[in-house]
Amino acid sequence: MCRKNIQLNTQATGGTHHWTGPNGFTSITKDPTITTIDTSSTGWYYLQYTNEHGCLSQDSSYVIVKVCTDQNTLTFDSNITVFPSPAKEFIQIVIHDQVFPEKISLINAIGEELFTSNWNVEKSMKINVQDWPTGVYYLKFDYKEFGHHFKKINIVR
Repeated sequence: MCRKNIQLNTQATGGTHHWTGPNGFTSITKDPTITTIDTSSTGWYYLQYTNEHGCLSQDSSYVIVKVCTDQNTLTFDSNITVFPSPAKEFIQIVIHDQVFPEKISLINAIGEELFTSNWNVEKSMKINVQDWPTGVYYLKFDYKEFGHHFKKINIVR
């Protein structure tokens, strides 16, 4: 999902809040919203909370900001790596982000689905292709919020 701001939240109530982050960001608001963001807003956001008794607590969150123009945009070319290409025995799929597909399918050039799986792994998946003939295939990534994305792969013998 494409967002136009960063919303920082804490459950700590009362006392004082002091947030700091990238680009010189500071705030004493309990749940600040940062409305002017770009990729340089990526980084650690730190909270120092002092309760009404003077006890200090600290917490942090890492925020990743990507460029997007609407709710159906994601930078897939840098988010997904598929190798080797061409492939002989297997293909390895690596997701470089926290945006994971719900399902992945391998489709041949005439549209037949040869493999399908729910994405139930963390960052990478290996698919055995050694029994498939030489040809051009497409990996189809199904995202709940971003629709479908395709990557072309070649299998050789």
